[in-house]
Amino acid sequence: MKQKRLCVVCRTPIPVSGKQPDQQQQEKLVEKIDALRNKLASLESEIDAFGDAIAKSQEIIQGLQTKVSKWKRDIQQQQYNLLENKSELSKLLGTEFGGVVPDTWLDEQQKQIARLDVRINNLYRQRDEASKSLKELNEQIISLLNNVNSELTPLFSEYASKFLGTRCKLVVSQRRINKKPVAYMYPSFNEKDRSEMEQVSESQRFFLDQAFRMALITWFTQHCDQPTFYIIETPEGSLDLAYEMNVAEMYVEFSKQEHVIIVTSNLNTSNFLSGLYGALGNAEARQLRTLDLLQIGRLSQIQIKSLPDFNKRLQMLGLPEVSKP
Repeated sequence: MKQKRLCVVCRTPIPVSGKQPDQQQQEKLVEKIDALRNKLASLESEIDAFGDAIAKSQEIIQGLQTKVSKWKRDIQQQQYNLLENKSELSKLLGTEFGGVVPDTWLDEQQKQIARLDVRINNLYRQRDEASKSLKELNEQIISLLNNVNSELTPLFSEYASKFLGTRCKLVVSQRRINKKPVAYMYPSFNEKDRSEMEQVSESQRFFLDQAFRMALITWFTQHCDQPTFYIIETPEGSLDLAYEMNVAEMYVEFSKQEHVIIVTSNLNTSNFLSGLYGALGNAEARQLRTLDLLQIGRLSQIQIKSLPDFNKRLQMLGLPEVSKP
């Protein structure tokens, strides 16, 4: 519960230090953030609308072009037939044919083509106007993201670099999806942009996402001057030995910003928990900050058989051992 500062999982008090924000200032910041979020949502809606309009216009234009091509072929054939008929008429009359025989149907077809040409030009003009507006909206989104990224990248780099062991930054770019420009952000490290999911491993993808979320939380906290909490379920089993301590250091760095971090983890032989508990101080502090489900839950027969292994690991972490039920 936010007002009582209790953990949403175990309802234990959450210590929060630091000055409390001015209520009026906090409300202004929240209104500013909501306004930016609403503006982004409005821009995205307009982009979708313009994209749909362009797609529909292109479909209509393609259909008209197909019809016009067919009509032109028909007209050419009719003109050819008309010339043959005029030649035959001239021979029958026995005089030289020097004028143009009126053809009502042909005149009507030419007028129809002229009207279609005007409509096609109008559709092209609407498409160009929509493309221009879409480009302007996307440039506004890119500008907003660049403004945010100037503050977000240093925070992301601080967390992601702890995990990767090398400098990492965020890049703002855009790509075309379904013929519409879309602004997005992606990480870059080891002098290579990682704009596609396949360019990072599964574990890198997960923990880079964690670093990005923690950077966003820190960024909002700096603007609102109010620490918060973050719940993490860690798949530490997906990491090799070299990165386990790095992940622990990344979470510890986040907790130093006065945030409360709630980590769920299995008790295993990885170095992740050792690195995490290494920052918790003495045994009393570790016990105070730990909710051991082995102590309060109902153990299965397999877990009961493995209690010696569990207790050995708990002892290494400075936590109380589990007694047999």
